[in-house]
Amino acid sequence: TTASPPPPPPCTPIAKTPHFISPICLLPSRFTDKIVASMAPPPPSHHLLFALPKKGRLHTHCLSLLADAGVTFHRGARVDVASVVGMPITLVFLPAADIGSFVGLGNCHMGITGQDIVAETKERTTATHSIKEELALGFGGCRLSLQMPEATLAHLVDAQSGAIPPQRLREELAGGAIGTSFVELARRYVDTLWAETDEASGPASGAKRSRPLDKPSIRQLSGSVEAAVQLGVASAVIDLVESGETMRAAGLAEAAVVLQSESVLISSGHISAEHQKVADMLLRRIKSVLAARAFVLIEYNAPRAIMARCMAITPGRRAPTLSPLEDTDWVSVSAMIPSKEKHEIMDKLHDVGAVDIFVASIQNCRV
Repeated sequence: TTASPPPPPPCTPIAKTPHFISPICLLPSRFTDKIVASMAPPPPSHHLLFALPKKGRLHTHCLSLLADAGVTFHRGARVDVASVVGMPITLVFLPAADIGSFVGLGNCHMGITGQDIVAETKERTTATHSIKEELALGFGGCRLSLQMPEATLAHLVDAQSGAIPPQRLREELAGGAIGTSFVELARRYVDTLWAETDEASGPASGAKRSRPLDKPSIRQLSGSVEAAVQLGVASAVIDLVESGETMRAAGLAEAAVVLQSESVLISSGHISAEHQKVADMLLRRIKSVLAARAFVLIEYNAPRAIMARCMAITPGRRAPTLSPLEDTDWVSVSAMIPSKEKHEIMDKLHDVGAVDIFVASIQNCRV
């Protein structure tokens, strides 16, 4: 007789949660157990939901900023939600382009993303959206630019001014297509360009009125926007420029800057009083981290006779601290100075007669 096959391994149903209701009974328990373990429970209702970019350089900068602010967390593999240790805060890791919408609709209470994303979200805003820019963070700097083929731009530039006259730019763009992932900002830029050039060539200018030029169409793209011109999808693109290497590699040059951008801390208008207390605490910590990064503490000794000149060089955030020395003709001075200017300030102090000059970094502060 033929032996009967062994019974199938048992399956483990997943308990109902607000995020997942259907049981999984098609996989062995050794797989379903791992699935259950990787699913994060919904955050407690009193937790502040803080949205962060889930990858890239912006993600790295954000983690460094939060670590300096005393925000620590444990994030499981392939889990995009993490609870902060010792604080009623849950971190939510999202694509940077989605953070503006999540915060604007109140799905998250705070977040970090680029000003370009915030501006694009506000352009397509509805009555339910509410975003407030709380703080510029000093990293993620870039610009949203109109880019065209280098050969095209060469004949648009005015020989005397070295700039591109708006009327020439409009004539070049007319009837074409602009490829971009920032559809609303691109549309606003085109509308503004057309309005400005219409006004400049109006009856008051004395210029001869030409027939209206058709606006370029806006084609929504995502990823590898620079390739759109080479592939014939668009005659120009509006995309982010950081160093410009990718732009130049695609044979493009910058025709105009649409928007300057950097990373910002944002908050939602849909936030309760309970969550607002946590938000205020977190905002205060992040401001302190930025102040600690922007300033250093300088200390030096100087004769009383030159104190007026020394205090002009190191006025401090409010005023320098003066401490008398055993030699009554001398004073010890300490003050906060901009970190970027520390070498120039030390040279100036040395030149006026200060001695024993040293600089110390500030680990953290409350200002």
